[in-house]
Amino acid sequence: MGPNMRLLMSASTLCACATVLMACASGPPLPPKATIAFQKDVLLVPAGAISLVDNYKPPLVAPNVEHAHEARPAHIARRWLDARTKAIAGAPGAVTLTVSDASVIEQPLEVKTDWKHAFSRQAEKKLTANLVWRLFYDGPQLTWSADGTATSTQTVLEESSLNEADADYNAMIESLAAAFDGKVAQQLGELRAALSSVGAPVPKR
Repeated sequence: MGPNMRLLMSASTLCACATVLMACASGPPLPPKATIAFQKDVLLVPAGAISLVDNYKPPLVAPNVEHAHEARPAHIARRWLDARTKAIAGAPGAVTLTVSDASVIEQPLEVKTDWKHAFSRQAEKKLTANLVWRLFYDGPQLTWSADGTATSTQTVLEESSLNEADADYNAMIESLAAAFDGKVAQQLGELRAALSSVGAPVPKR
């Protein structure tokens, strides 16, 4: 074997080793994360204080699965409160957002085994995320409350990878956050109208 051939083989070996090392360094792709963000304008709450009470206690057993995920429905209410609301210093009254249900329920689905479905991936489970809350205002001129419910569902295909299943779960949580945002913002509008009807001063949005 000539010197040129030996040099060529050495270079090829080095390239192969470098490729293996780069692959090891990069590792498997990181699991996707849910984006619970509220980019809309801040809502002025017609009260001097707004607080969150989380009364939901996850059972930590099937069919509930929220405890097995980093992003949970209960996180939505806290992030919404921090990102979307602002109390008015010195204003009368207080608003309390109480969460009573922040669950994710997993339901197995029937996977058909006949020849018609042999070459297709079927949904093997259904996830349902729930948020149930009460918005309560207590002030000198008015006591008011409104109940709300938001739900989002997602199916997971059979033989899904962990990252695919996580992506499905995260899409459901993001959809739930959007539904919650729309409904509770509407309730704040109803509170404004109720305060206005009794002659209480109502700040502009």
